[in-house]
Amino acid sequence: VAWAPDGSAVASAGGNEVHVWDPKTGKRTHTLAGHKGAVRAVAYGADADTLVSGGDDKQLIVWDVPGEKPTYSAGDESNRVEAVAVGAGGKLVAAVNASGELTVYNPADKKRLLMAPVTQGNQAGYGVGFVGGTGIAVAGGDKLVKLVAGPDPSGPTAGAGTTVRTFAGHADKVTALAVTPDGKLILTGGADKTVRAWEAATGKAGWTFQGHLAGVAAVAVRA
Repeated sequence: VAWAPDGSAVASAGGNEVHVWDPKTGKRTHTLAGHKGAVRAVAYGADADTLVSGGDDKQLIVWDVPGEKPTYSAGDESNRVEAVAVGAGGKLVAAVNASGELTVYNPADKKRLLMAPVTQGNQAGYGVGFVGGTGIAVAGGDKLVKLVAGPDPSGPTAGAGTTVRTFAGHADKVTALAVTPDGKLILTGGADKTVRAWEAATGKAGWTFQGHLAGVAAVAVRA
């Protein structure tokens, strides 16, 4: 599930489709059909007119929501897409897949700028989010959260894909991730039943929230 930046719409994954809803009326306003497998992740771009999705068909699709049609599709993922994110003012789209790879695309130029392994032992990646300009936070089945250097929208960048910082503390796989709008905090949830807050700039662990009776499947930040 994802909220549009202005709060005017909500997108949800349902089977092979993405549904867009009016939160005031509860009515479905758009249906985005194009995936050939279950949709696992959705994220809005800079406005309510652009949406990104990824799923079991190893595809990442960027949608023109009003037109209900894809504007860009990347089918070169090696495994199912677990999470997607939009950054750099909508110029970059990132995904992590079940093989623990981070991929970054420039949809406007229809180019893949990065594909790099970001988890130990090819454990699945479960969360992704942009931190600042092109920094990218990823969460995986290796119990770690990492801050990775991303590419510049203009093209492949030296050092992109390298780990800048590692955040260790979860006792089991990290299954959810969100970044505050100012990029200062990374929030994660895991199979260890905890939610944790981290300082992006230092890697320092902030708060740990305990009390869940089962693993944490999702976290979100209110702008």
